[in-house]
Amino acid sequence: MNDFFSKNKTVILAIIILLIAFAAYYFYNKSTSSDASLVASTNNTAAVGAELITLISSLNNINLDKAVFEDQAFKSFIDFTVSIAPQPKGGRNPFSPASFSAQGTTSLQR
Repeated sequence: MNDFFSKNKTVILAIIILLIAFAAYYFYNKSTSSDASLVASTNNTAAVGAELITLISSLNNINLDKAVFEDQAFKSFIDFTVSIAPQPKGGRNPFSPASFSAQGTTSLQR
């Protein structure tokens, strides 16, 4: 068996190189075909735009009953809004170089 590999080493090596080249060609063409489908899908933007306009026009035809807001159940809702205290604007630059001082050191005790 070892004698077979030594006699046909160049043939086996050529077959392996051809297999690798075929696999690379296959995967390269597979990735470029998906790019072509992306280009083809961008050509359908007119159809998608028409569908979007139809959808928006159907949303414009929706009428809401304003009597809901006059209902006693709606008026009984409680507002739980939490007011946020105003904060000063601005602050130190987080991207500025760090400066250290020896006065602010602390020690840990165990």
